[in-house]
Amino acid sequence: MTILCGTFGHSKHQALTNHTLPVAKYFIYEYFLNEEPLDFELYKLLLREKALAEKHIAFKNNSFATFNKKWQPLVSKNFITCTV
Repeated sequence: MTILCGTFGHSKHQALTNHTLPVAKYFIYEYFLNEEPLDFELYKLLLREKALAEKHIAFKNNSFATFNKKWQPLVSKNFITCTV
C-alpha cells in the first residue's frame, strides 16, 4: 500500500505537488463516501477555485511572483484556467 503525502527536498514543483495532492485525496475520499463516480472536471474546477483564492491573497500581500511560480506549471499546460 502506498500513502501519498507529498514531496521532500527542493524539487521544481514541490509546492504545487504538496498543495494539489491533499486536495486530490480529499476529493477522492468525498466521492468514495457518497458512492459517486469520480468527475475529473470537478477536480479541475476545485483546483481553479483554490488557485483564484490564492491569487487574490497574493495580490493583497504583494507576493504575486511566488504565486505565479507555484501555479504556472498547471496554468501553462491549460490544466486550470487561472489567468496569471
